[in-house]
Amino acid sequence: MKLAPLLSGLVAVSLALTPRAASAQPAPPPGAKAESPDEGRDHFTRGVALFREGDYRAALVEFRRAYQMSHNYKALYNIGQTEFEVQDYAGARTSFQKYLAEGGAEIEAGRRAEVQADIDKLNGRVAKIEIKTNTAGADVLVDDTLIGQAPLKEPLLVSAGRRKITVQKGALPPVTRFVELAGGDTTSVTIDLAAVATEPLASAAAPVAPPPAMAPPAPARTGVWISLAATGALTAGAVVTGILALGAHGDAEKKLATRGVTAADVEAAHSKTATLGLVTDVLGGAAIVMGGVTIVLAATSGRGRADEARPAATLLLSPRGALLTGRF
Repeated sequence: MKLAPLLSGLVAVSLALTPRAASAQPAPPPGAKAESPDEGRDHFTRGVALFREGDYRAALVEFRRAYQMSHNYKALYNIGQTEFEVQDYAGARTSFQKYLAEGGAEIEAGRRAEVQADIDKLNGRVAKIEIKTNTAGADVLVDDTLIGQAPLKEPLLVSAGRRKITVQKGALPPVTRFVELAGGDTTSVTIDLAAVATEPLASAAAPVAPPPAMAPPAPARTGVWISLAATGALTAGAVVTGILALGAHGDAEKKLATRGVTAADVEAAHSKTATLGLVTDVLGGAAIVMGGVTIVLAATSGRGRADEARPAATLLLSPRGALLTGRF
């Protein structure tokens, strides 16, 4: 597309831009501000200036506003040319076709042939896509521009290339798909919206789950202290009787070496020594046994159920003494 013919066309249309017959213009809604033809010409003039400066997107806004106010088919030619420049091929094709349809016989043969050539060129730069969704009334957007609401009546005409298709509705999470289309393609894409999962509110009559069972309290350590006290008492008794036995043994030895001491006195001294020695042995053995019991109680008390599976310590008694075995 050549820029010089386009600019000349823009200027020509801007000079001739006037509103069409009143019958072609929709009546403004009650209370709405009446549109002035001068405002349409002002927008068109600004569009021409912006186009010459290379600001095509701003020019396109002005041209579309001019057509909205004037309803003059000639503005569609300029809209189509500008859409061509911004590579909106689908929009340009639609605008050119609308220009030929509304202009009809008023369009010169040369201009009609020129526009038709542009349409033929654009046919290789557009594609058709059918968009399906499971949600009626959902907004359908192409490249972030709202196209309409589902279900769409017919496939969309879009520019070839990588298109962004978005479907959204209310609080549902929007879903986006990217589709690559070559010129002349006709394809279909399905974009379903997923329902938002909500947690049901707890009912007042709903049973309340019981709190988790508490672990049984650890067994008291009273037995440990009693056993420890008994062990201490027996040990102390064994020490005392042991000392007394040593003293009695010393007395017996002295009496044996002393003249004039009767045999009965010596025998009594030896008997006392033997008795104290026996008591010392008994108390010492009992102290050893209670010491073993104390160790077992200290090792097993206060543990949880997980420790119950561990092998307990074993206390073995024999004539030769006490033996504590096991793993701790």
